[in-house]
Amino acid sequence: MGPLVSNSFAQHGVRFHIRGGPVEVLDCSYKGWRPVVFEFPSIGVTRFVWNSPEYADVTKLREGSGKPEVWAVGGI
Repeated sequence: MGPLVSNSFAQHGVRFHIRGGPVEVLDCSYKGWRPVVFEFPSIGVTRFVWNSPEYADVTKLREGSGKPEVWAVGGI
């Protein structure tokens, strides 16, 4: 799934900032999830990519592998 995501996101100027790695819990409960942080050029591009046919293929691959928590946050 990695190259599929990387390739489809790269076409739209998306950059990875965090892609897994060790998690050190300082002040919260940790659910054991793997953090991934992307930078999209804009919220509009985020919506476009998230709803695109090529990302739908990624979503299908992800089915049954857990329940992701996904947020889009503007202003970073």
